[in-house]
Amino acid sequence: MENKKSLGAIGLVVICLAISALFGIAYAAFSKTLTISGSATVSPTTWNIGWKSMTQNTGSVAINNIPNITASAGTASISGWSTTFTRPDQKISFDITVKNYGSFNAKLTDVKFGESSIFQYFAGSQFNLVGDGKLISCSATDSTDALNVCSNLSVSVTNQSASTPVALEASNAKTLSNGCGESDSDCTETYRIEVEYRQAEKDTTGSQLPTGPVTITFGQMDFIYTQQN
Repeated sequence: MENKKSLGAIGLVVICLAISALFGIAYAAFSKTLTISGSATVSPTTWNIGWKSMTQNTGSVAINNIPNITASAGTASISGWSTTFTRPDQKISFDITVKNYGSFNAKLTDVKFGESSIFQYFAGSQFNLVGDGKLISCSATDSTDALNVCSNLSVSVTNQSASTPVALEASNAKTLSNGCGESDSDCTETYRIEVEYRQAEKDTTGSQLPTGPVTITFGQMDFIYTQQN
């Protein structure tokens, strides 16, 4: 009887050892390190506002030289062009189109020459765009001619992309979408810049008319965009 009990106990131990060995093997199998390999490509994003085109409008006097148009990050700039006026009612007029070539939506938030905001000018703030050190300067053989013409210049920048062209302001600038095709208007905006020589209202005798050509030189104007969601 004792032998049977002993054999039973031994058998139970053997079974337990076998089960332990089985679970040990299973644990060893499941405790191995899993290695996942592969690669992924992340496309780079860009912040890129630039010029798409520039067109001189009908009725405009000729531009003496090709403007400098540059773009860096969120700022598009135009500068360095000049024209010549010889009589009142002459004007220079051209359209420039800005395009969002980058990966983020963008919106015009300011237009500046130097530290001055063009938006202030159109809002009626007390500063002028014309004169020495300003956006527009005049030069002539006779300095009086230059002064008379510069004193009677009208400057306008309008948003041609609006349903009805309006004076350029931050409030009517649209958000330029990203990732547009070449012909997609959602990522472009067109502005018209005009400088017109108007005869002085009080000059009824024509005494302020220029005796020779007056050169109008345009300084740098920066169109500043910021990222939009």
